[in-house]
Formats: sequence, C-alpha cells, structure tokens
Amino acid sequence: FIPAQTAGTRVYYYVEATSVSGKTQVRPMPAPAGYWRFDVLGNVGISENEIPAFDLGAPFPNPAKFFAYVSASVRAATTATIILKDVTGRDVREVFSGTLNKGQQFISVDVRNLSSGIYFLEMKTNDKILTRKLLVR
Repeated sequence: FIPAQTAGTRVYYYVEATSVSGKTQVRPMPAPAGYWRFDVLGNVGISENEIPAFDLGAPFPNPAKFFAYVSASVRAATTATIILKDVTGRDVREVFSGTLNKGQQFISVDVRNLSSGIYFLEMKTNDKILTRKLLVR
C-alpha cells in the first residue's frame, strides 16, 4: 500500500512477501539497496460520482491453493455478506458479514480445506448482488 502523494513527488519502493512456508523474498532482487521508482503526476483521478456505488473485484491469486483475496468497494458504508458457493449454487461458507466501510477493503478467503474446482464468491447488499468466479487448485 502506497498512500496518496502530492504531484511532483518521486516515490521509491520495493516489495517484500513471505509465503505460508515462511520463505521471504524481495523484488527487485537487491532490495532494499535496489528499488523501483515512479513520479507522481498531476491529478488524474475520477470524481466520486464516477466510482461505482458497489464493486467486487476479481479474486487473486486465481487459481488459489491456500488463500485468495478479493477487493470489495463501496461509495458509502454498507452492510454486506460475501458467501463462497460451489458450482451447484450451494453455500460453502460465509466469507464476510458486516459493514463495509466507504472505499476499498481486501477480504481474505481461506480455501485450504476445499476440493479443487470452480467456486463463486457472491457479495450481497440490500439491493444488489455481484458474483466472481474463483478456481481452487
């Protein structure tokens, strides 16, 4: 996560991640001595009215073996549920239930004990439903 920066700022960064087995890697390889950079340009954002009132991003990684993550975005705080369903439409488990705060949140989906195959993440609010496909290895 890189917070918003003012125009003209040069941002230097690298990525560090730890796998479920405990192995840690960095990118680029010589990080933190080496890093990537980008320059922040002028405002190219969209107005709040152009942001969807409700969105469910594509799960990643997809296919997943241990965990998948999905982004849920709302324009205003909203009560929602996210249910993992199998290909027949049966509920497998509730992934999230509660209030999504304004903006974007990332939600973890534990798929470690699931059989390989196709599943669906279904996000419901009072008046809308969105569905995204998730493959489990």
